[in-house]
Amino acid sequence: MSNHNLFIHRADGSVEAASNQEILTAARAVLAHRVRRGALLQSPKKVGEYLTMRVGHLDYECFGLILVDQRHRVIDCVELFRGTIDGALYLAMRLSIALNCL
Repeated sequence: MSNHNLFIHRADGSVEAASNQEILTAARAVLAHRVRRGALLQSPKKVGEYLTMRVGHLDYECFGLILVDQRHRVIDCVELFRGTIDGALYLAMRLSIALNCL
């Protein structure tokens, strides 16, 4: 039994109490809209909020890159590696070596 008052309108027209998973999925969709392309990252606090919304729900570590324009607006946020930081750095070193060979 849920202790909230959030409901889901099903395709058949029925209304049911939303499950915790449905609430989290909807919340992530709302947060994804807030971290869309063009979000302003004007301070360390804003960057922290952006990253919390963007990757805070992940159950693994990731190494990524936030691309911004001259006005600190997000162009893209790219996940480069997954796993522990040691593994990611080892992979980054291998990638760097490979790129230097081109």
